Amino acid sequence: MKNTNHPLRTRLTALLLTLVCILGLFPSTALAAGPSTIKLEKFGFYGVSYQSANLGRCLIHQMYYDYGGKTTVGFCGTKGATMNDTLRGQKWGSPCSITDPTVTMMMGYYYSHSLGKFTDVAIAAGVNDVWDAGYTWYMNAWV
Repeated sequence: MKNTNHPLRTRLTALLLTLVCILGLFPSTALAAGPSTIKLEKFGFYGVSYQSANLGRCLIHQMYYDYGGKTTVGFCGTKGATMNDTLRGQKWGSPCSITDPTVTMMMGYYYSHSLGKFTDVAIAAGVNDVWDAGYTWYMNAWV
């Protein structure tokens, strides 16, 4: 006949592993949700333009947004028009992450050089120069 008398330590270990398995079923993205709105705080530089094959001459506007209590720089392109202060304080809901790999790479490059935040790998490779405000502004047209 088998002995079914298990020590308390074995039972607690089994209970802990069961809880870990159950917690693993919950979606982690729901726990990592970011802020639900982006609010335009102010405009930065104006005047840089580019020629679009589809839209013609487009103007770039540097804008500063409140995203989760932190000011973040962003850009907006318009066709044949300038932006004015009527958008200041405007809120946009449901921000989402950029998923296009090319855009992700370009934005990561731009923000690391303009904000001075680099990975350890970039620093080890010597890619850690911080752009000044003027160069940052002109590079936004590239991004």
